[in-house]
Amino acid sequence: MGSVSVRVTPRSLWLRREPPDVAQPRRACQHAGHMGRSKATFDLPRDLLDELRVASVMLPREAVGASLSALAESALRRELQRLRDEFNEGEPFPTPSKLRLRKGPAPRS
Repeated sequence: MGSVSVRVTPRSLWLRREPPDVAQPRRACQHAGHMGRSKATFDLPRDLLDELRVASVMLPREAVGASLSALAESALRRELQRLRDEFNEGEPFPTPSKLRLRKGPAPRS
């Protein structure tokens, strides 16, 4: 059998996903110490971001969450827990207000 080529455009991806149920409010964040939401900017490889976008639209909501943000949050929480377990005896790292963190990009080594 031959291969099939499929062209995926942002509009076709949007049309495949069911619109959110506006009758249901957003779920409250379920982790302890929730202080609201903040925006963050990350530079990611284009291929990684493209595949994440496609996965967040094509897969069932139960698998990835309601959005690309939900997918990213889930992945970051898993990685943060791994770092806690490996380097901080499973305990949460101190809050930024308890540390004097430098703002801006990380120093180059």
